[in-house]
Amino acid sequence: MKLLFLCGSFMLATLAAPIAARAQSTSPVDAVNQAVGAIGGADALRAMKSLTFKADAQFWEPQQSYVADGEPRLIGNSKITFTWKNDNDTSRTDWERKFEYPFVEEKKYSEIVTSKYGAVSAGSSEVPMSNIRFASYRRELERALPNLLLKALDAPATVSSLSNQTLDGKSLPSVAFSDGNFKFAILFDPSTKLPAAVRSFDDDWVYGDMIYDLVFADWRSVDGIKFAYSQTYKVNDIKVGHLDVKDFKVNPTIPADTFAIRDENQREAKMPASVPYQWVIRRLFLGRFLDSDAVNFPASAAGLKLIELSPNVQFATGGSHNSLIILRKDHLVIIDAPINEWQSRWTIDAAKAKYPGKPVKYLVLTHHHNDHTGGARTYVAEGASIVVAAPNKKHFETVFQLQHKLVPDELQKSRKPANIIEFSDHMTLKDESGDIELYKIANPHADGMLMAHLVSDNIVWVTDLYSPVRDKDRTEMFVSFYEALKQRHIAPARIAGGHGGVVPISEMEAVMAAQ
Repeated sequence: MKLLFLCGSFMLATLAAPIAARAQSTSPVDAVNQAVGAIGGADALRAMKSLTFKADAQFWEPQQSYVADGEPRLIGNSKITFTWKNDNDTSRTDWERKFEYPFVEEKKYSEIVTSKYGAVSAGSSEVPMSNIRFASYRRELERALPNLLLKALDAPATVSSLSNQTLDGKSLPSVAFSDGNFKFAILFDPSTKLPAAVRSFDDDWVYGDMIYDLVFADWRSVDGIKFAYSQTYKVNDIKVGHLDVKDFKVNPTIPADTFAIRDENQREAKMPASVPYQWVIRRLFLGRFLDSDAVNFPASAAGLKLIELSPNVQFATGGSHNSLIILRKDHLVIIDAPINEWQSRWTIDAAKAKYPGKPVKYLVLTHHHNDHTGGARTYVAEGASIVVAAPNKKHFETVFQLQHKLVPDELQKSRKPANIIEFSDHMTLKDESGDIELYKIANPHADGMLMAHLVSDNIVWVTDLYSPVRDKDRTEMFVSFYEALKQRHIAPARIAGGHGGVVPISEMEAVMAAQ
């Protein structure tokens, strides 16, 4: 997978080059016109006033793999019912989801979106969408509907030349299409003239410049319009989603209350200047999206904060993911770099304000998953050494070399070599203020997982295997952490987590005893 992500950055650099790097025999507008004709013609598309379909879906997440850069994690299976009405550009997506990861659970909910606002309903609950979720939904809706071609045909000034794009090893004729904030490359099958894929170029906080595709296949005619019954989402050619469509219906009768949103939730959305599309889309696939424009913490929260666990230890919390700041004699150690650069910059600045004159010398990463490492590049830019358990060094060497040109981060702006320290089983960060013992843990969640024991304060840091305060069940991950403590003969006074909070060891013992 490493090569795929490096290739993605190279391809994106090529795409960002001046338009029409390669001559095309067909003009961009003619290519769109041919695709419209292949789908069924402009008249047929204009006559499509409503649409429904049902689909079985699966989703995967490459940045939640068990082994870094290994096989993407299967998230689970879903059933989707989609309803769309053209006259007011309103849609509804009903989800029945069965998750296998990160937890075995089922969820049912609906997304209802108009051209101005959106809401999410589950049972009797209904809440307005965040602006970033609304923008992501609208972009992905436009990507998927055949009306995208009609929009391009009706506004030729929005269509421009683009060099041939590579898809599944084939060079395909393509055009660039811009619709306000949404920008796509449309790739065509040269034999059928149908769209082969609709592509966007997105920023990812770990892998940087990325190619995101919706790939179409298995075209069938329904009432004179061709639809793709196979739809696959790919990130740099890695499959992250697949829809097996079962039933398209053109111009069905739609009940009047299908798109009803409560008055109090009809809050007009504002299109953000910058949308973290990959974070929003794939956290939604994962079923773990915090629906907040603040991204890192709930909209109702005050923001991140430091909680003192001891004079030398600060718990950076207040959002969905936490970090730990540890004062040493002449430097700082920070554990985990969650989500993105914004949270890392906040944590570094808060640490320096709390402990003036102390540089960040080490960032300890508990494992490779993107939600706990998305801000790691900021620490490299800061000059910190990165500490990981085997076999994660190779993965992070790649991550710290990748290009972030679409949305330049601190490391992109000021390139520095990364000093990555990898240990196989156990490592001690020695200091006269007290040792920090790092231990690799055998577990079902991620290879190369580590826990940290702050010996002087007798605090253990753990991420994902156990989330203090939140977790009340004796899961397989919980047991692996508990057994690691016993194996290493550690009896901590407190446990602090990458999620959740801080608890005395007695709470963990109670979970073991109860089940």
